Amino acid sequence: MDNNKHPARTSQYACTEDPECTNLAVTPSLSSMRTVSYRTIWQIRSERSLPRRSGFVHVAAARTFLGIFAFRHPSHRENVLLSNGCKHARRSGRGDAGGVLVHPPSAVAAMMDIHALRSRLAARGMRLLAGPGDTADAGVLLPRGVFRILICRISHSLGNTLLITPLLQEIEAIWPGAEVDIVSRNPIAPEIFRGYACVRDVICLPRRGLRHPLALLRCLRRLQRAEYDLAIDTDPRSQTGRALLLRSRAHYKLGFAGERKSGEISCAVSPDEAPRHNGQYPVYLLRSALRRAAMPYPPLDLRLNPSERESGAQVLARLAAQAAPGCGRRGVIGVFANATGAKLLSPAWWREFMPAIDAHFSEFAIVEIVPMNAVSMLDSRYPAYYSSHVRKLASVLSQLSLLICLDCGVMHLARASGTRTAAIFTQTDIAEWGPYGEGATVVDAAGLSAEQAAQALIATASIDVVGEPADAARVA
Repeated sequence: MDNNKHPARTSQYACTEDPECTNLAVTPSLSSMRTVSYRTIWQIRSERSLPRRSGFVHVAAARTFLGIFAFRHPSHRENVLLSNGCKHARRSGRGDAGGVLVHPPSAVAAMMDIHALRSRLAARGMRLLAGPGDTADAGVLLPRGVFRILICRISHSLGNTLLITPLLQEIEAIWPGAEVDIVSRNPIAPEIFRGYACVRDVICLPRRGLRHPLALLRCLRRLQRAEYDLAIDTDPRSQTGRALLLRSRAHYKLGFAGERKSGEISCAVSPDEAPRHNGQYPVYLLRSALRRAAMPYPPLDLRLNPSERESGAQVLARLAAQAAPGCGRRGVIGVFANATGAKLLSPAWWREFMPAIDAHFSEFAIVEIVPMNAVSMLDSRYPAYYSSHVRKLASVLSQLSLLICLDCGVMHLARASGTRTAAIFTQTDIAEWGPYGEGATVVDAAGLSAEQAAQALIATASIDVVGEPADAARVA
């Protein structure tokens, strides 16, 4: 494939809000890519120099050779890189959207079809090379003698990485003297887990492994040099996580059973009775293997230290001082108006949404949290805060009375910082991806106007008020 013609990026190409932006051409053809993928799988399997159950080769054959498809529209000007739950984009200066690039519905449908096809091919490749997956209850883990633990959570997104923190708290409660290594694809994962003393090492795989083969090999060598008492594949759908689990040198290998999983592991747990939320999946997996009694699930927790929180309070006080006179007496509300793909709402939507928020929360200062592209999503109408450092951003979020946001990684970061959150969902499954834990409110805005969504948020959101106890935090 010509990389100059079809950039091999996990980002999607997108178009401005344009009534004529309705058709997309997908290149190359799916049938040709499918043929290449299956041929390559069989070629790799036939090589005698490679082990039959070579874990990473499973995914390289089934997923990478399928390629990264580029979506292109004749009138598009810019591409959008989706990274760590944030959109990196430039303004193109077109349309009512203020130049912000968004996906037309046909683009979203096409991307979903491509991702579904790639997942099916990856699953078939894994079954060809690793064999079928285990049925549920293949074994029971012993709670004693576990000191070295490996967690495989192969995701580049901020939200998915934060959703491991309940599992780390569960491990600390069961094996307080154990060490944990984590395999991730998120380059900021070491900063996210810095507050957990049990985490010894974070192995960050390159996001595009075949583009950086030496870096990938170095990561795999680090993984295979260590021996583990227990390795956990936390995702019931990930093929890469299962491949790395199979390659690990672990005495016990724990993961979910099912048609989407391949290879023989020590203990396979059925996902049929698992809770819906992705933050509870990993904890349920471990508790099921250990036959532990049901109890409340741990929250998301970034474990900010007191100095980080104090630093965030100082920054927020300076921002609140820039608000209109009389605002900020009862606290500060943050607004994060960015999201990825179809979850992103236009600036016109926010212009209709914010007046009701301004009027109802008139005694609160409102601060915009600016996304990673360093462009205001609210037309620079409010004092704004920007940081490319995840823990500095979290320290400011931790001091907010409330964060209003869309379904995004910053939503999970706010919950991991202990901040009350009011999230606006229009696309994704709330039960599976909604803000996690107490103090969170969700507005299902699908089919609602912006003003209706604002009224729904006002009616349901809870907020921390300066100088009032937590149990009096509702603002009528």
